[in-house]
Amino acid sequence: MQEQKYQEAGVPDEEKAAAEKTEAEKTEAPTNGWLEQVYSRFDGVPLKALDIFIGICVFAFIAVIAVGIMKARGIL
Repeated sequence: MQEQKYQEAGVPDEEKAAAEKTEAEKTEAPTNGWLEQVYSRFDGVPLKALDIFIGICVFAFIAVIAVGIMKARGIL
């Protein structure tokens, strides 16, 4: 199907290969690429400590949102 589209348009082989490569990159889902990049920046920090810190930050964020909702409704 892709080849027909490129053949009909008269696209050279180099451009066809580049277009297919970019299409393949778009369809590949990153498995945990961003998380691995975050962890690779903190090589000296133990993984467990980093996970605990992230968990505390998430908990604090949720707590701040909950307190804001309760103040808006007049509960606090």
